[in-house]
Amino acid sequence: MKARVPCLKTTLVALLVILTSICSQVFSQGAPTAAGAEDAPFKIEIEQNRSAEAGHDAVVVIRIRSGLDRITGFSFLLAFDTANMALRQVEPGGFVAGHGWEQFSVEPITPAPGDTIAPISLLRITAAVGHGVPPDTLQKSSSGLVRLVFYFDNKVAVACKNFPVRFFWRTCEDNVVLAGPEKTPYYVREVHDLKSAWSRSAETTDDCLAQAPKGPETPRCCLGDAIPSAQRGVVFINGGIIGYCTEFSRVLGDIDLNGLPDQETDVAALARLLVHGCLCGYQTDSLQFVLNSVKRSPADSIALSISSLVHANRIVGDDLSPAPPTTKDSLIIDAGVTATSLTLAYTATTRIGALMLMLETDSTAAVPIVSEKGFGRQVAYGRFDGRLCLIVYDIGRTVLPSGKYELGSLLLPGLRRLISAKAVDYQGNPVKVTIVDD
Repeated sequence: MKARVPCLKTTLVALLVILTSICSQVFSQGAPTAAGAEDAPFKIEIEQNRSAEAGHDAVVVIRIRSGLDRITGFSFLLAFDTANMALRQVEPGGFVAGHGWEQFSVEPITPAPGDTIAPISLLRITAAVGHGVPPDTLQKSSSGLVRLVFYFDNKVAVACKNFPVRFFWRTCEDNVVLAGPEKTPYYVREVHDLKSAWSRSAETTDDCLAQAPKGPETPRCCLGDAIPSAQRGVVFINGGIIGYCTEFSRVLGDIDLNGLPDQETDVAALARLLVHGCLCGYQTDSLQFVLNSVKRSPADSIALSISSLVHANRIVGDDLSPAPPTTKDSLIIDAGVTATSLTLAYTATTRIGALMLMLETDSTAAVPIVSEKGFGRQVAYGRFDGRLCLIVYDIGRTVLPSGKYELGSLLLPGLRRLISAKAVDYQGNPVKVTIVDD
């Protein structure tokens, strides 16, 4: 018995903004290792297909990795994008088909306002044993519950890119495993992501780089007291599809991975990478792959920094005129920090290509990222662990000129003080920075 789903052909934003609640999941690493995961009654896994090819079908199977009782039914709500792939078919997996389950249904779900910050595709899959099923369906090892077939659009480069398929929650009833003769429901205990085959080790030493995400959290809707602790027994493991990758897939200068190198969007993508330290906004889970796509400045032979940001900007502006390195230039920063805003003024002996600031923040206050503009310039900023990293730069040949200037103010709620600052000149050479305290 098969349930077919129409191809969903809508253009979406990058999958890494697929859900507000799981944005940080997309690039997290590690199969379940948290305390309590090993003794969970059930582990349900969306497998990771690591070698999908453009123009071909790719199969993803939802499996039960372990179970301590007879599985008699389930209900899964899945989320995925269709920017580069279309869902062709959903059918019962080998275990369900082999044991004669009578009930299997697939229903596309329309995302509701507030579900996500971007359009996504939702799919509900339910199944149950029905009547007359023999009592030998105890599952304690991996076997297929659901088989999903996706098609990769041959017009889009998908090599080395990650396309997650994930469990999604509106209520705690959205992902449930039924077990035993009474069909007792078991709910989520933990949520994890499969470990990627790609290395996440990064040749980065900058203070602004955030730590890698720790992984998805248990949905808040399942944390109340309404569900008995004995029924919080399922570890859900997200997976998906990774495009087949070769050593020739990487294009130098294509930092945003859209197939076009040395564009303004590549400069902005590199700035975001430097402040977030993770692949927020990317369709690959390989930090190393993106780093290897950067055309580095001579000053960044070992570690990536704002020097390479300036280098990328000069390539876009077709202005790589050589200049002798200098160690005598300086920048004096006068930063006015309040609880709601940052005011910047500076005195520089040379043109400044990029300025990076690290600020301490109130951990309870939100710092909204509302625009890529600030001080009349390009800005990129990311907040993590009580700190906020801010990069001020420009795209093209416009720079922060030498002399004494007031840049203006930027609304950033939750600031406390300026911790440190770094700057490079228009050629990417480090500039000595002095901070003037108010």
